[in-house]
Amino acid sequence: MSCMHDDDMTNKTLKWVVVLLLVWVYVRYAMKVRPEMLMLQTSITNDRMHELLAEKHPVIIDESIPNIKDMLKTTFKYQYIMSRTSQSPPYYDAAKREAPWRRCNARYTLLHVRSASNAFFIDVKHPKMKYDIVRVNVRDSCVMILPPRYWYRPVAHAHAPTADMQKPEIKSSLHIVELYDVIHTVMMPVIGITTRIFSK
Repeated sequence: MSCMHDDDMTNKTLKWVVVLLLVWVYVRYAMKVRPEMLMLQTSITNDRMHELLAEKHPVIIDESIPNIKDMLKTTFKYQYIMSRTSQSPPYYDAAKREAPWRRCNARYTLLHVRSASNAFFIDVKHPKMKYDIVRVNVRDSCVMILPPRYWYRPVAHAHAPTADMQKPEIKSSLHIVELYDVIHTVMMPVIGITTRIFSK
């Protein structure tokens, strides 16, 4: 009896070890960051879209997408279990002329630009290259998709004079949609705490 009980315990232990190992491998893959940053540009109809997203580089959908929800129902249909939508706070600071940096804690962060002037800029930083900033001009109704741990900030009308910034015809907004899978949903509080600690 004792031998059979020991065998059962050993089998259960092995199963747990295998499960934990698989979880560890998936977490490593999910949180992995490419050592370099490439800006990929494509269209919403690209058959290789999922392959591009798997590369974990920023992706720009350079065509008009009036409703971001259309992408959630097609391209990202089985890519997330929870979503969070927000709008960027006022991106323009009269003193600093810039917005604070925000970190991508979700599996995918979609930045949907609504700009009447086609002069909306977004600064992007690689997680491990804090001083290398890439400024991208994202046209109206286009979408930028950022992978986990990247940093971004909206810099609308970066070269516009201060007086022009207040004109109603060039008012802009940045709609942010964060898509979380199981791992990023669980890791979200941990990432948030560590981000606050290391940003001090």
